[in-house]
Amino acid sequence: MSCIISRALSRSKKALSTALLVSLIVNEGGRMTFSKSKQSNYALKVLVGKKLVMKETKYDSASFSKFSQLLCLNLHALVNDAKLRKERVVTITKSMLKNEICDESYLPCDRFPSKSSQINECRNREASFSNALAWILLSKGYSLQLGINALKESLKVIHFYVWDSAITPNGRKIVIKEEEFFLKQLINHVQKKQGSTNYSSVSIDKLEVCAFSTRSSFCVFTPVEKSQFSVSYPFNCYSHPFVC
Repeated sequence: MSCIISRALSRSKKALSTALLVSLIVNEGGRMTFSKSKQSNYALKVLVGKKLVMKETKYDSASFSKFSQLLCLNLHALVNDAKLRKERVVTITKSMLKNEICDESYLPCDRFPSKSSQINECRNREASFSNALAWILLSKGYSLQLGINALKESLKVIHFYVWDSAITPNGRKIVIKEEEFFLKQLINHVQKKQGSTNYSSVSIDKLEVCAFSTRSSFCVFTPVEKSQFSVSYPFNCYSHPFVC
């Protein structure tokens, strides 16, 4: 039982981390398409994108894999250095990253067998997508904070980096623990759209998700069209931000 609970908590942390990255990417103007998949019965669903378009630049699974490799290569060295300094949290910024693979002796994909189980393939897709979104946000000037105290690198699958918080280019810090309510609604919103269509994928376009909760005020989200939302006015109580 404890093993099941531990797995559920781990999956939920991954789901919330990915949801934060998705929300920030969409707020940057990204148009994201998700493949339909089975809903999780024991933990929050980890969103996996099929395609992403940002300012007419298109990204697909090959792009996600490349960016994920770059992120893993960079973070492998950065995390090891931080552990040697006995740091518990490391903040990753654009200036810390190399945009090319200089040392191919460490590439996550090279360590995995060509024939992997279906569950490992699913985990690799999840990790590649989330890692790629992190790489894109870092390249746009975001900073991402990662807890490394108990971080152990995956040996059988691509490592899935689970972020604690993000700092926008204008200096605003968004902490996942403080935004769980809204991030869960984003996940539920995508799943609801997936369940209401016969198509193999669903898209989120122009979903305004930048106005996370703060201590002083909150923002309400109202539908413009079925797949579009806008911020209408500030208010002083909680409300479901993604209801169509």
